[in-house]
Amino acid sequence: MKLAIPLLLAALPSTVHAWPAEGDWEALTQSGSPIEDLELDGHLISGSAEEDCWDIVGDSTTPAASWYVDESYLYLRMVLNANPIVGAMFEGGQWGFLFETDGTTTTYEHMLAVFADTLDTELWANTDGGNSLREEAEDLIATTASSTAGMSDIDKLTTSSFGEHDDFTLLLAWSTQDLFDLGILDPTTAVQITAATSQTSGTTGELDYDGAGSDSSGPAGALANHLADAVYIDQDGDELYYFAELDAGTDPSDPDSDDDGLEDGAELSDHGSDPLNDDSDGDGLLDGIDVDWCGDPMLTDTDGDGLSDYEEYTTWSSSLCNTDTDHDGLDDGDEVNLYGSHPAMEDTDGDGLNDGDEVLIYETDPTTTDSDGDGLDDDVELFEYKTDPMLADTDGDGLSDGEEIDTYSTDPLVADGDHDGLDDGEEIANDADPENPDTDGDGLLDGEEVHNYGSDPTLTDTDGDGLDDRAEVQDHGTDPNEADTDADGIPDPDEVACGGDDSDDRDGDGIPDATEGSGDTDGDGDPDFCDTDADDDGIPDATEGTADTDCDGIPNYVDDDEGSCDADTGDPSSDDTDAPDDDKDEGGSCASAPARGGGALWMVALLASAMLRRREND
Repeated sequence: MKLAIPLLLAALPSTVHAWPAEGDWEALTQSGSPIEDLELDGHLISGSAEEDCWDIVGDSTTPAASWYVDESYLYLRMVLNANPIVGAMFEGGQWGFLFETDGTTTTYEHMLAVFADTLDTELWANTDGGNSLREEAEDLIATTASSTAGMSDIDKLTTSSFGEHDDFTLLLAWSTQDLFDLGILDPTTAVQITAATSQTSGTTGELDYDGAGSDSSGPAGALANHLADAVYIDQDGDELYYFAELDAGTDPSDPDSDDDGLEDGAELSDHGSDPLNDDSDGDGLLDGIDVDWCGDPMLTDTDGDGLSDYEEYTTWSSSLCNTDTDHDGLDDGDEVNLYGSHPAMEDTDGDGLNDGDEVLIYETDPTTTDSDGDGLDDDVELFEYKTDPMLADTDGDGLSDGEEIDTYSTDPLVADGDHDGLDDGEEIANDADPENPDTDGDGLLDGEEVHNYGSDPTLTDTDGDGLDDRAEVQDHGTDPNEADTDADGIPDPDEVACGGDDSDDRDGDGIPDATEGSGDTDGDGDPDFCDTDADDDGIPDATEGTADTDCDGIPNYVDDDEGSCDADTGDPSSDDTDAPDDDKDEGGSCASAPARGGGALWMVALLASAMLRRREND
C-alpha cells in the first residue's frame, strides 16, 4: 500500500539536529560482532522479490543496526534493502527500534518508531509482555507531533548494495534527556536494542515484518535472537557519555580515569582539564584537590595572589580562589612574601589587631605582638594607653613604655610625670621617685637638685654637714655638695651658726676664718673665728692682729701676753726685767737683737711660729 505524502524532507524533518558523521556511528553487536541480517528474510517476503524497503539487511562490513549518543540525542540507524520513498509517495508501514532494559530478554519495554500513516516519530510502551519480536506495544508515550524531542530521516547508503541495488538507511533520534526524564532509559543501566520493521499500516506499535539478526525463519522467533549486546549511555555515571569517552580516550566504565578525584565528565565539561592527567596544570596538586579547594585545575595560581595553588594548599591552607583568605585586607601572597604573616589567620601574632590594620594603618609588625619591644602588646598600646606601638619610649623620657606601666606606674605619655624638671628616666637613674617632685623632702625639686645644684635628690643633706640642701642653697648660700663650702677648714654649719656677713671672716676682725680656725683659745664657747677677742685679753683681735710682738710664736690675737721681744737677746719679754745684764739697749727690737747666748733658741722658736701660721692658713 502506498500513501501520497509531501516531499521527503517535509515528512521527515532532518534539519532539527545534525546527524552523526559516518565515522561516528558504532555497530550494535551480537556476541561481540556487528549485527547482521540476511537479505529478503522478511516475514511476508516471497523468495522472488528483488527489493523490499521493509527488509533489514547487513553484514560485518555494513552492520544492520548502529547507534550513537551525545548529550543531546540518542541516535539509531538501520540499513534497508530499498528506499521507502518512491517518488513523492511513502510506502506504508513502520520502521523502529525496540529497547530491552530490565534484563529479561523475553520482553522489550519500549519502542521508538516512525509511522508512514502519521509521519510522526513516536515512543511506545509494551505493558503486556510476550516473548516475540511481533509483540505489540500498547501505550503511546510521546510523538514528534506533540514534542520536539524526536526526529527521523532517510539517507542513501552508497557503501552497500545488497541484491545489486542501492541500500538506504533510516535514522531515528530522540532527546537523551527526555528519555531519562520519561524513565525509558537510565544512563548507567544497560540497554539491549534491535531494529525491526512492519509492512502493516496503522497507528498501533507493532513491528512484525523483519528484525535485525533474524534468519530465514523470519522474526517470529524469540526476542532474544534479535537483541543486540547491551550498551550503556553512561556506564560509569560520570556524565560523559559513551562516545564522548571514546573520543577522549577515557574508560567508559571508570568515572575517574586518571584517579585525580575529579570525574571525567566534570573535567571535560566543567573545568576543561585533562581526564587522563591527574595534574592538568602541573602545579603539584591533583585536579580534584584543585577543584575541592575552589581552584582551577588549569591554573597554577587560580586567584593570582602570588601564591601557587600548591603552596596555598600544602603550606598555608589558604583559599585557592580568594586573594585574601582571612579577610584581613592583605592579599595572601603579600602576607607571605612581604610581611611574613599567615594568609589564613586574620591576626597572625594574636595581639588583637588584624594583620591588615597593622600593616596599612598602624605600620606595626603583624608577626609580633610587641612591635617596638617595649613590653606592651601593640593593641594595648593603641587602645588602652594611647602610646605609640612603634616607639619603645613614646614620651622620650628614657623609660620604655612597658617599664613606665608595669614597673614604675608612670605616665608613658608624659616625660616628667611629677613636673619637677627631671624626666622620669633621669629620676630612676638618680634613684628618685618619678611620682614625687621632691623625693627627699628637703624643699628642693628633684630637677633643681640634679640640674641646678648637683645635689642628691634622695638625700636631704647631700654633703652630710648637718644642713639640709634647701637651707644651704636658699638660706645660707653654701654648697650642698661640700661640707666646707669655702674650704677654710670650718664646716658650713659652724660658720652658719656664727653668722656674719663675710663668709671668709665671720667675726669681722680682719683675720680670715681659715687663720683663726675653729679652736676656742679663751675657752668661752665661741670658736676663735667667731670670737672678736679670741684670747679674752680685752684687746680686740682686730687690734692685735696676727703679728707676734713678743716673738713667742703665738700670734697676738690669741696671745694674752704679747709683751715685747728683748732687743739684745731676742728673748720674749713682757717687762724686760729678765734682759741680760749686758743688755744696754732694752728698747731694741726683736729683729735687731744680737744673736748671742740664747739666740739659736730664739731662731728655732721664730721658725716654728712661722710654720704654725702657714699650716693654719693652708
